[in-house]
Amino acid sequence: MIPSAIGSVITATFLCWMTNYGFTKFYWVIAKWIITTGLIIFGTFWLFPWGNVAENISLEEGLQSFRNSIYSFDAQGVLIGTVIQVVFLIFIISISVLKPWGRRPLKEQKQVITD
Repeated sequence: MIPSAIGSVITATFLCWMTNYGFTKFYWVIAKWIITTGLIIFGTFWLFPWGNVAENISLEEGLQSFRNSIYSFDAQGVLIGTVIQVVFLIFIISISVLKPWGRRPLKEQKQVITD
């Protein structure tokens, strides 16, 4: 998962750089960057470790792992975290298709007239 998340960031950076959407020209692009970065951080530092701990406990204890409070916490965290990630991914896809919120207003540059 982590390599594919890194690949997603690299391709998104390339697309923003090479297309007219840019990095900060549109509100929806900024929202996608923030949400995607949050999902990658959440998945890397919380969801993935919870899954590893739950897997290790289940390998060691088998069916007795259901009585382990750490296993229960981590398994519930993985379940809830996965649902949260799927909801946000659907939201990101919707933003990509609908492109709401439009373009950010450009700051008008004042021209100094020199005589």
